[in-house]
Amino acid sequence: LQAILDQFQAVYDEHKASCATKTRRERKLLSWIHNLLGMNVTSKYDDYETWDDFSTLFDDPNYNRSLRELQSRYWHPHHPELVPSIYFFGYEGSLTEPPCSEMVSWFVTDSPMVAHRRQVEQLKRLVFTHVSPDCEKTSVHHAGQGVARPIQDTFRRPVWQCTILDFPADVDREVVPTSSPTPAPPTSAPPTSSSPTNTPVTMPTPVVVSQMDPIITTYVPTNGPTNV
Repeated sequence: LQAILDQFQAVYDEHKASCATKTRRERKLLSWIHNLLGMNVTSKYDDYETWDDFSTLFDDPNYNRSLRELQSRYWHPHHPELVPSIYFFGYEGSLTEPPCSEMVSWFVTDSPMVAHRRQVEQLKRLVFTHVSPDCEKTSVHHAGQGVARPIQDTFRRPVWQCTILDFPADVDREVVPTSSPTPAPPTSAPPTSSSPTNTPVTMPTPVVVSQMDPIITTYVPTNGPTNV
């Protein structure tokens, strides 16, 4: 999880530095105009002689090297720490932000991912305070740090569950040795091939767990790992 957060943090920092560079450039232009026109270089709120005197991440001589080192790292999208289970609950839902179209199939793993409190706070900061290189806020979440759309009624929408009975994992499937001897057929039966054959198995279809009311999942901040 931390490897993914580090990658997002690098993009977050790059966009923030681009925004700061844009702001500095605009302030320098305004300061130049004030000096050119002989206007006051100070106001009640700003000092136009010094307000563009700040550095950004791009001014760090080691920035490019650090970025290359970070980009050379890889993480596995199906690592057990990220996807602790291949089984899940599912339901047909909608987008959590405008236009809130009902066109999304939601899949929720049946086992929680473990994250430290600091990682949860870092993820919230990356999502809720991100700005584009043009200094535009990209999050549609409100100040209370919740989703833009309130929790909706399920309207008795079915929730289904995929379990090991629906789709056994490779480690759970019965292994049939290819070199195992085949028992001799009965004398009254016609000769059969000595090679083993596979018998097709019909798996049951996913069952509807329930038509449940909305479930709100929260976490209680602690000093240790937190399930989210």
